[in-house]
Amino acid sequence: MLAADAGVQVAATQVAGAQVGGEASAPVGELRLQDASPSIVFVDSSLDDVDTLLAGVADPSAEIILLSPDADGVAQISRVLSGRSDVRSIHLVTHGSDGVVQLGSTQLDAQTLRHRGDQIVAWRNSLAADADILLYGCNVAAGASGKALVAQLAQLTGADVASSDDVTGSPLNGADWDLEHRLGDIETALAFQAAPLQRFQGLLISNVQSQTIEIYAAGQTGEENLDIFIDQNYVTTFYGVGGNVGQRQFERFVYETDSPVSADQVSVAFGNDLYVPAVGIDRNLVVDRMVLGGVAFETEDPATFSTGIWRDGLTGPGNYETETLNINSIFTYSSDSDSQPAGQISVEARGDNGDEVLQIHVDGSLRGEFEVDTSLNTYFVAVENGVTADRVQIVFANDFYDPDNGIDRNLIVQSYDVNGTQFDPASENVFSNGTFLAVDGITDGYGRGNTLHTNGYFQAGDQGPLSQGTLIRFFAKGSTSEQTVRVTTRSGELVKGVVVDQGVSTRFLPIFREFVIYTQKDLALEDLRLEFIDDGQVDEFGRDREVQFSGIVVEDLDSDRVQRSSVLDNQTFATGVFSEEDGVQSGFGLGDTLVDSGYFEFQESSRIVFSVYGGGGAMYDVFIRGEKRATFTADEERVLDIDDAVTDRDVRIEFINDGVDESGVDRNLRLSSITIDGRLHSVTPKTVVASEPQDPLPSSLVLYENGFAQFGIEDPGSIRILNENGGGLGAGLLPPARGTTFASEGSYTFGIRRDGERDGVVQLQWTVRESQPGVIPVAVSSGTVSMRDDQRFTEFTVPFENTTSTGTLEVDLVSLTPGVNLIAGLAIIQVQ
Repeated sequence: MLAADAGVQVAATQVAGAQVGGEASAPVGELRLQDASPSIVFVDSSLDDVDTLLAGVADPSAEIILLSPDADGVAQISRVLSGRSDVRSIHLVTHGSDGVVQLGSTQLDAQTLRHRGDQIVAWRNSLAADADILLYGCNVAAGASGKALVAQLAQLTGADVASSDDVTGSPLNGADWDLEHRLGDIETALAFQAAPLQRFQGLLISNVQSQTIEIYAAGQTGEENLDIFIDQNYVTTFYGVGGNVGQRQFERFVYETDSPVSADQVSVAFGNDLYVPAVGIDRNLVVDRMVLGGVAFETEDPATFSTGIWRDGLTGPGNYETETLNINSIFTYSSDSDSQPAGQISVEARGDNGDEVLQIHVDGSLRGEFEVDTSLNTYFVAVENGVTADRVQIVFANDFYDPDNGIDRNLIVQSYDVNGTQFDPASENVFSNGTFLAVDGITDGYGRGNTLHTNGYFQAGDQGPLSQGTLIRFFAKGSTSEQTVRVTTRSGELVKGVVVDQGVSTRFLPIFREFVIYTQKDLALEDLRLEFIDDGQVDEFGRDREVQFSGIVVEDLDSDRVQRSSVLDNQTFATGVFSEEDGVQSGFGLGDTLVDSGYFEFQESSRIVFSVYGGGGAMYDVFIRGEKRATFTADEERVLDIDDAVTDRDVRIEFINDGVDESGVDRNLRLSSITIDGRLHSVTPKTVVASEPQDPLPSSLVLYENGFAQFGIEDPGSIRILNENGGGLGAGLLPPARGTTFASEGSYTFGIRRDGERDGVVQLQWTVRESQPGVIPVAVSSGTVSMRDDQRFTEFTVPFENTTSTGTLEVDLVSLTPGVNLIAGLAIIQVQ
C-alpha cells in the first residue's frame, strides 16, 4: 500500500488513496486523486498508532498524504498542492510544540516562515477563498510564539487557521482533540471520526524541541561577563556585555537549548565583578529581561529571585524587584511571573541593497533584529498584548552609502502591524526621522513616505515622537514585612504594583523606603492614586497590615516639570484612614496611614515642616519665592501647606523681633532644618545685618540678630562610618566604628552612610594608622571611595596580608570634597 522507500508500514490497515510525500504509493486506480480536492489530510507517518487514525478519516472524498519523516515537509506539501486547486481544508496531523509544527524533517516555525515565505505564499494558489488550515500538533498555540506562528501562517496563506493550545491526542493520556486557538471563521470539522479518536493511543507532542533563550542586558563598564545556567548547570558565557545602562540600551544574547525549559529552570549570573574606586572601576550587570519561547520575563518582576543585590543597604538573597547585579551573583526567573506576552508585531519590508538591518524596538529596547534582502518579506516578533503602536519603533540600523562601488542601503517598509492594528509609514500619523524628500532633504516629520534613507525609525502617534514618560517616586513603610501597594490612575488603570516592607533599617526606628516607578505614559500628580490592597490577614506574628506614606513626587521627563505632595496635605483625599474618634473614614488631610484597603488622591502641593526654635517669644516670617506666606513663633515645630510644588531653594526664613523680652531674656533664633514632603533639608545662613550667625552645634544655626537664612545652597551632606551592627555614629559622642574579623579572612569591609542634602559627588580617603606597625601586615595602606549624588550608602574594604597575628587596625576616613560634615571618621578593626 505504501511506497517502499517510505520506510513505514501501516499494518493491518487498507487505506485507499494514501500517498507518501506526494508520490503515489499504489496504482492510480486505487487513489482518491482529483484536481479540485475539497480536503487534504497530511499525516506524519512516524506517529504512534498512526493506523488507527488513517482508518478513521471521516470524509471519503479527502486525500490522505503521509509525510515522510526523513524529507523536507514544507517541500512535500508544496509538491502536493502544486497539482491541486480550490482546496477547502488542509489538515496537518503531526507532532507539535509551542510555536513549532513538525513537518517531516523540517520544523515549521517563525524562522521557516521568514526564510521560506515565498513557498508558503504559493499555497494560496491551491486554496479556496474561504479555506481552513487545521494544525493538530500539541501546544502549537500554547504561548505567544505559537500564537504569532498561527497569525503568520494565516497571513501568508490567506486561510483561517485553527490550532491546539494544549496536549493533543488520547484522552486516556490526559489529552484532547480540541483545537482551541482559532483565527478566522473555521467551518471545517476534524478529519477523523469520533470512535477512532477515542481508540488512538498516542500524543501529537514533539519528541525533540529546541528552545530559544534571549537575554537583554547591559554592562556598566562594558567588561562584564554574563553566564547562563539551566537547572543550576552552567551552559555558556557571553563576554564583554556592552549596551548603555544610562540610556537603557540593551544587547541581545541568544542561547538555543536542546529541549524545552521553563523560566524557573533558567538563571543569569554575573561572574567577574570588580570594584577599584581609585581608578573608577565599578562593574555592574543590568539585565532587563529574559525572553523564553517568545514570552518575556521582566527581571524586576516581584517573582524574580536574586542574590548580590544592593539597595538601600540590603544585600543577600531575595525578591528585590531590581535589574542590577552589583557583585558576583544571579537572577533566577519564575514561571509565575506576570510577564506573559500574547501579541505580535509584524513588519512587511525589503531592502534596496539586500543586506539592510531592520530592528523592532518597544519602549526603546530591542525586541527583534533581521537582515532584510531585496524581496518583500514579513518579519515578526512576539510582544505583550498591551503594547501600543506609540511605543514601537521600526528602525533602520546600518545605513551605508558608497556610490563608487554601487552601494546605497535603504529600508523600504511597506506596512507594519502592532497587535492587530496596521500602519502605513506614509500616512499622516506615522513619524519618520530618516526619510529623504527632494523638497527638504532628510527632515523629521509625519507622512514622509515608506523609505528610511538613513539610520532612523518609523513610529505611529498623533503628537510627535515617543514621549519620554513619567517618573514617580513615593515614600512608604509597612507594619509587616509585606504589604501590597499599587500606583494607578484615578480611573483604575494599573501603572505598577510594589511590595512595601517595614522600611529601611536604622539604628533606631525604620525609616521610609523610596519607591521609584517609570511609566511611558504622560501622567500628572492629579492623575494618580496610591492604593493599599489589604488582604485582611495578619502576619505570622499576628500584626495587622498597614502602610504609612510620607510623600509623592511626579516628574514629567519631557518638560522637567516636578510636582510634589504630602499625604497629610489638606488637599489630599484618602480612604482607609483610621482615627480614634471616627474609626476608618474618608476625607481630606486625615492622616498618613492606610489601615484598610484604600487610597490617596493628590493635588499639587507641598507640606513644609519647620524645625526652628528660640526663647523669649522669638518670631520669624516664612517667604516662598519672595512672597510672605506665614509668621510663626519659634516655640515648637510648625507646618505650612502650600498649594504648589516647592523646593528648598524657594524657602527663606527671616528673624523679625530680635531684642530682650520682659524677663530680660535675649531672643535668638535657632534653625535646625526644614522637611519638604518628607525630605530633610539643612540650612545655610545668609544675613542682612553686620553680625554673622554662629554655629555652636553642627546640627543647627543661630541668628542672634534680625536677618534671614536661605535654604537650597548646595550641601554635600554628612558622612559617617557604620558600626558593625549597622548603626551610625553621631557627632563624635560615641566610640569609633568597630568591626571584628579573623586573621584568616584577610580583609574587613565597613559601610558608609551619607545623610542630608547629598548635593554632588563626594570623594573620601581612608588610611590605616601606623599605631601598631608590623603587628598586622597591611596589604594596602590607603584608598579612595566615591559616592554619587544619589547614593546614600557604600562600602570600603581594608585588606591585610594573611597572618596569624592578632591585634587592632585603626583607620581614618577623611573627605576630599569641601563642605562634607564628617562625623566620627575613625574605624577600629579587631583582628582575632
